[in-house]
Amino acid sequence: VDPQKPMLRWVQDRIDAMGATEAALRLLSNHNKMVQLSAVALLASLLQGTNRRVQRTIRSYTIKHKNGVLFKVMSEAVDTALEGLKEHRRYLKLASRSDTKGTVRSGFSTRTDGEELGKALGFGKSSMIMLTLRLIQLMCKGQYTSLQNMMLEQNRTGNSFNVVQRLVDLFEALQPLISLSLAHDNGDIALLAIQLLDTLKELLMGPNEKNQRYVLGTSFLAVCNRFFSSTCFVSLPDDAPKLKGTDMTSNDMRCFLKCALIDACHAMLEGSASKESRFLAKVLDNFETRNLYAQVLEAGQVLGLVSLSVDAVSADTQVQDGDGTWRSARGALTQPLLKRVGSAQAYSGRPDGSGRDSGKGTARSGKEGPGTVAANKRMRQQATRLKLSKGYEKTVENSMFGLYFLMKTLVEYDHDSGLSQRMEELATLHNDLVSFLERHCSTVEISHTKSESGKRLVEVVHFRISDDVRKLTLGKGFRKVAENAMFDVPRDNPQEKAKAFIRRLHQIRRLIQHLLFIGGHPASRFLIRNKAWLDQAPLVLAALITLGLLLFYGVPIDPNTNDILADGIYHQPISTVRTPPAGYSQGRYPYPELTSDPDGIGEGYGSILRASDLALKYRMSLRSRWESKAEWELFPAGKYLLWFMGLLHLLLAFTNAVITMVEQLPLKIQNVLEAHMVLPDGTPSATVLATGITGAAYLKNPPSIPTMPTIQWAPSLFLDLLKVCRTGIYHGLLVSVSLLGLISSPLFFVFLTLDFLRTRGGRLVMQAVLHGAPNLVRSFVLGVIVLVCFGFYSYAYFSQTVNISQELCHSPFQCVAKHLLDSMTGDLTTVLGDDFGNFGYPSMVVWKDSWNSWRSFFLFCSIVFWVFLLQGIIQGQIIDAFAEKRNHDFYLKEDLEKKCFVSSIDRFVFNSYPGEWEKRRGGKYAWNYLLFFTQLAYQDEEEYNGLENMVSQSFGEGGINFLPIEQLAVRQRGDMAAEGKDMLQELLERMDGMSNHLEKLDGLSARMTQFESQLFSVQQATSTMLSAMFGRPGDTDQNRRGSVSSEVDSPRLASQSFASMPVSQTDWAAASRRVLQLQDPALSATVEPECL
Repeated sequence: VDPQKPMLRWVQDRIDAMGATEAALRLLSNHNKMVQLSAVALLASLLQGTNRRVQRTIRSYTIKHKNGVLFKVMSEAVDTALEGLKEHRRYLKLASRSDTKGTVRSGFSTRTDGEELGKALGFGKSSMIMLTLRLIQLMCKGQYTSLQNMMLEQNRTGNSFNVVQRLVDLFEALQPLISLSLAHDNGDIALLAIQLLDTLKELLMGPNEKNQRYVLGTSFLAVCNRFFSSTCFVSLPDDAPKLKGTDMTSNDMRCFLKCALIDACHAMLEGSASKESRFLAKVLDNFETRNLYAQVLEAGQVLGLVSLSVDAVSADTQVQDGDGTWRSARGALTQPLLKRVGSAQAYSGRPDGSGRDSGKGTARSGKEGPGTVAANKRMRQQATRLKLSKGYEKTVENSMFGLYFLMKTLVEYDHDSGLSQRMEELATLHNDLVSFLERHCSTVEISHTKSESGKRLVEVVHFRISDDVRKLTLGKGFRKVAENAMFDVPRDNPQEKAKAFIRRLHQIRRLIQHLLFIGGHPASRFLIRNKAWLDQAPLVLAALITLGLLLFYGVPIDPNTNDILADGIYHQPISTVRTPPAGYSQGRYPYPELTSDPDGIGEGYGSILRASDLALKYRMSLRSRWESKAEWELFPAGKYLLWFMGLLHLLLAFTNAVITMVEQLPLKIQNVLEAHMVLPDGTPSATVLATGITGAAYLKNPPSIPTMPTIQWAPSLFLDLLKVCRTGIYHGLLVSVSLLGLISSPLFFVFLTLDFLRTRGGRLVMQAVLHGAPNLVRSFVLGVIVLVCFGFYSYAYFSQTVNISQELCHSPFQCVAKHLLDSMTGDLTTVLGDDFGNFGYPSMVVWKDSWNSWRSFFLFCSIVFWVFLLQGIIQGQIIDAFAEKRNHDFYLKEDLEKKCFVSSIDRFVFNSYPGEWEKRRGGKYAWNYLLFFTQLAYQDEEEYNGLENMVSQSFGEGGINFLPIEQLAVRQRGDMAAEGKDMLQELLERMDGMSNHLEKLDGLSARMTQFESQLFSVQQATSTMLSAMFGRPGDTDQNRRGSVSSEVDSPRLASQSFASMPVSQTDWAAASRRVLQLQDPALSATVEPECL
């Protein structure tokens, strides 16, 4: 944790509690532009470092005061910037016509409103638009959804301002001016675009699906595509000027622009697993794949990973006209670049100039000689004049990896196979580039909950692996240690396995961080990479020294023949006690007269060997055994060989001790100290800092100034330190014994062969013994009790046979101790009787010789109880412990071959998804998570997206909710596709049903139309009938219809007419027949009056 961050947070909270945040928000309504600028700067300072408390204050103030002044100021700042861009464009065009670079000023900097106001209204770092964009970014930092949504619409305010749309409009206005501005060595527009893209990225991350959908409907992605097609590195002279106010060239600024734009595009795709396929398909439709392809190739050319050939150069190269505008010209830069790069092709390791053929010789070293990748890269940059400042190659790499990850994400939703073909073409034509990208990137699957539905989804995350981490994790020694730690976890319960796996990942990640910290020097990196054989070398040397001592050390030499005494054959000297065994009789010495005692010692080889026993001669000698010539007389040069091997052993043992002290011990001590650290009294915790107490309540009882935790000294701390230091003590002992072997006696090196217990086989033995230790201890204690009992009984019953006749022991302690020692070897005859002696025979008649009978029975019980029972039980327990340990190891290996270690999904499930099991076999996929968390550790927390923030927080707390247990990304995509097909089928069925309903409605509509026509006919007939009934003599039909119409049109006249109508049936029939005569005379004759 950054020690400055808690202090910054404490100061910000204190100022916020005093009301500074609300005061700054109120000052935004002031009409003075400088006051507004200062208020925005204060708010940005209070939000620095993702202060959630200040964010809540801004949200509460905005909801409480419905005037929307904050968002109004933001909108006005963007609108002012848009107006300023128009004026800035005129300046750029004017400068292009006059061909005077470096004299263009930003925006309103020529206004006469004062110098400070001019800066505020421009596009510099202290301008209003720049600070406003930074404020919006900080308000949304940490994926604060409430303020993210308010940027799109303020539902609870009186006036709503769409800040997101204004930002997109600003980006669209900035895009065509970026290249023009950089061409005139002005970086203000580019810096403004970078800040704008960072702000848009914060608005989209989380993922905020509401903002993502809205931005997708704008021209943002189209502008991004235009940017990719129009922005590329340009040829610059060696003395190219720096951009005003920066220490960068225009190509350096283009690197940063590309990185910012790629990050914003990735923010659009965040949470792609939870989005509909049409969303991602629409995102893909906004990109021209050739632009992404060309940008990757361009970055590869700058880094020396792509050769400059006609096929390698982008088909559509952007060139700059004299007026500063950019146009597309196919192959416009190809031939000039190829002419200038001829010298670089000559030094290339391959015909195509890639310089990455075999990777041997200087190509794999860090030298800058001809044929190396670094030399080819430097020569290409010089030939093409794609000049970059020192240190900006990392930025080019970041942009290249970002583009590659963008292509890999979109290719999964490429339905027309355009992007897929580009990826295949990239792998075919530029294998070196793709190999470099694949070696330094990896993927993990992260499980998260969709906020809307609560469904668990799996997200595929692509990430980059740094070169230092990659080299470290490829080392055999480190991989062995990491694999033993990661995979030695319980496997029965997936949840328990995941928890143990996360704990082990914490330990291994800290080890990686520590190794990278101490591995800055090449010598340190060499020792870390080769630690595996450095650990084994001292044991091998000790074994070789022991073998040499066995072969040619201490061999007696006959001074008369200068050869091995008695030809190396052992001779038993004459003894009066017993005759020597066959083949070991006293052999005659051929030179007795040359000895000091021809009739005694010199008579035979046996006595000469006894007199020449070098072990007896030098056993109690305190002088160095390296100085005794007699012991090295067989092979004098061997002494110097073994001494040199001993010196090498000492150096290697010392090196291992240093590596342990530097590599392992500090990390273990740090873990112990952190475990014993406590916060001082009064130090505010995260909960206290997150409270919303303000004003007098906060100032009366404010939290104390945050301080770092301190170590709580206790006896347990010293015990823990001693426990973690045991490895260092062991290595110190090895060095001490090796030093004794070098200066005193080579026999000390024999003791160092016990270092075998640190090897894998030795650890297996010790683990088996320790695993069965409880049962072994219980059985051994029982055996000792039985032996002590039988020892006392032996002393009591066989005192005559053992104590007096054989004189083996003379006191209870001596007899019992000897009984225990002899019992360990399985031979009890030394204390129970001699070989076939008095004790050996049972009595002839049991009831006649009861003493010998009970003595035989005692011997039988003792042997059966100890030799046949207890020894067998102890040996069986040791064998069972070995078998259990072996079965456990076999089970762990078998589980890795049958299941995915991370997801716990059986292997047969992956048969439906070709290529997926190869990524997971043997626990390989677990390494990806270790690399992912290592990458997160070196990334700034403020740059985390929503998914990384969730994973980092859960990982820090030891949670496992992000692991895809029983989940698989490819299976999820298949399930979602099947669900989509089912939904489509259901939709089609509904549409068929709606079609049937529409047909019915069409029939009903036709019937309604027919009814309307009939009703109209009735209306006409009624009008005619009324005219016939109330017409006057001499009136024409036309006048009559007109009079009737006028009467009917008037409600009063119509009511009067109907009131004067006849009411008799005859009158109605006559009137109706008259109407029919007017309509159809033939029909009226056939109609009966009743029908009428």
